[in-house]
Amino acid sequence: MTSASAANTAVIVLAAGSGTRLGEPIPKAAVRVHGRTLLDYALEGALASGVAEHMVVTVPVDCSASCPELMEDARRAGALITAGGDTRTASVVAALDALKDAQVPVDYVLIHDCARAFTPPQVYHRVLEGLGSESPQGVVRAVIPVLPVVDTVKTVDSAGLVTGTPSRAQMRAVQTPQGFEVAALLAAHERSRSLPAEEAELLTDDAMAMEAAGEPVLTVAGDADAFKVTTPMDLGVARALFGDSAA
Repeated sequence: MTSASAANTAVIVLAAGSGTRLGEPIPKAAVRVHGRTLLDYALEGALASGVAEHMVVTVPVDCSASCPELMEDARRAGALITAGGDTRTASVVAALDALKDAQVPVDYVLIHDCARAFTPPQVYHRVLEGLGSESPQGVVRAVIPVLPVVDTVKTVDSAGLVTGTPSRAQMRAVQTPQGFEVAALLAAHERSRSLPAEEAELLTDDAMAMEAAGEPVLTVAGDADAFKVTTPMDLGVARALFGDSAA
């Protein structure tokens, strides 16, 4: 297995989301903090990490008309640009296709959510370093950054009644970027497409697809700054931490 390095790695930044829960009239990636888009911050962190020589950004289908600033951000970062899909997985596939069409040979990808715009470079490094390492289950082809869960978590039934209380010691909150060997990721996606619809719908990210395919998924330390900007409160926190801005 080839070792992961900047030369054979690409970063995919997913920035095609509508941001409905954020309550903004523009795509989430175009929302501004201190005068800069969330995508601009996300690209800055990825570039500062130096983990990849190649980058792809997925944008909304009508981006050239509705949010041209995202196109400008991506071009300034030297990234390939492609329209995202209706789902996260579809956007990842579109980005991988863009790399293939551009004849950019990569063995590894780090897939990052633009909504985690303030992820520090060291998280990228930890993910890349984990790829190709050895685990008790074999060579690691999937790596995800995580944080300990601090809240008590309950499982509930359809009536809202508590069915259990998992131990926090065994639980982690997952962040991005998530790193994968490309061949293994494509195989996992291919397997997912053959699953019954009710099972496929449960696979909400690429790491889950890898788990379902029997691949070991390594966890590395995430970072509190890699929080996800999803709600108006999250946006308020981002603006408080990283500067005031008009949206």
